[in-house]
Amino acid sequence: MAITDLSNVFARVPFSEQVAELSRNKNALIASGAVVASPIIGGLITQGGLSFNIPFLHSTAINSPDAAVSTDTSGAIVPLAVSGDSQAGVKLSRNQAWSAYKLVASSNGENVLDFAASQVGEYWAREDNKSALSILAGIEADSIANHSSDLVNNQTTVAVTRDMIIDTAYTFSDAIEGLILIMHPQVAAALKKEDAALWTRESPSGSALGFEFYLGMRVLVDATLTQGFPVAGDFKTYIVRSGAFGFGQADLGVDAAALDTDHAVGNGRGSDTLYSRRDFILHPDGYSWTGATQAGSTPTNAELATVGNYVRVYNDRRNVGVAALYSAV
Repeated sequence: MAITDLSNVFARVPFSEQVAELSRNKNALIASGAVVASPIIGGLITQGGLSFNIPFLHSTAINSPDAAVSTDTSGAIVPLAVSGDSQAGVKLSRNQAWSAYKLVASSNGENVLDFAASQVGEYWAREDNKSALSILAGIEADSIANHSSDLVNNQTTVAVTRDMIIDTAYTFSDAIEGLILIMHPQVAAALKKEDAALWTRESPSGSALGFEFYLGMRVLVDATLTQGFPVAGDFKTYIVRSGAFGFGQADLGVDAAALDTDHAVGNGRGSDTLYSRRDFILHPDGYSWTGATQAGSTPTNAELATVGNYVRVYNDRRNVGVAALYSAV
C-alpha cells in the first residue's frame, strides 16, 4: 500500500522562494533602505566563488584647485588625476535545520508547510540583521584602530541626548541626507522622555512596515544592539546612510531546502527534519574584506565584527555610510 508523507507534498523550490520573500519583507534594515538589493552584487554571487571584487573610481571633487579661466596664453590647464580601486567582498553561507516528530505534527493540526515557511522567513530576517550589526561593529573597530575614531562619537557613561545624536550625524560632515538611526529600546525611551515632540511616525509607500522618525531620521529599534560597551551601562547607537549595504542572494534551486524523514524514530512513528540553506552577500559600501582572522570557508558573525577583517578603501570619510555613538541612558 502506498504511503503519503510530508516528503511527497514538499515542493522545495516554491518553499525556498517563499522563504526568501518573507525574509526580505520582514527585514527592517532592507525595508528602511539601509540595505539595498544591488544588481552588481546579485550578478557576482551567481558566478560562484567565495569572494568578489567591485571596481570603483575615487571622487575628483575633493581638494581640487581653482578652475578659474585666464587670458594668460602661456598657461595650460593641468588635468586632474582620476584614480580607482576595488572593494573586496565575501560570500556568507548559512544553513539551519528544524526537526519535529510526526506524532506532534498530527496532534496539533497545523499546516506544517505554511507554518515552517513563515517561521523560517522570520528566522533568516533576524539572522541577516545579526550579520549586518556584526559588520557595523567591524567597520567601527577599523575606524578606532586605523582612522582616529572618525566614525565614532564616544560619550561613554554620559546619558544620551538629542545633541549627541546631532553631533554623531554630523560626523558625515555635509553628507547628511538619507540617514537611518539604529538604537536600543532603552536609548529610544530616553530620547522620547527628553523630547517626545521630536518623534513622528509614518509608513513608507509600498511597505507594510511603519517607521518612527527622530530629527527627520528613520529609526530602527533593536534590542540586540550591544550593551555594556565600551563600559558597563553603555549602549551603541548607529547612524547609517541609505544604501550603506549592498545585498545579493544566490538562487540555490532545489538545494535551498530539503526535507528528510526518519521513519524509525518514535518507535516507528517517524520524524521530519527541514533544512534551509542560503548563500548571500551583505557588503558594506567603501570597504574590503581581508579575512585576516577568518578560519573557515565563510566568515562567522564574530569574524565579521573583528578588527582587521574589514579595511576602508574610500578616501573621503563622508562617503562612508556609517557612524556610531557610545552613550549611557
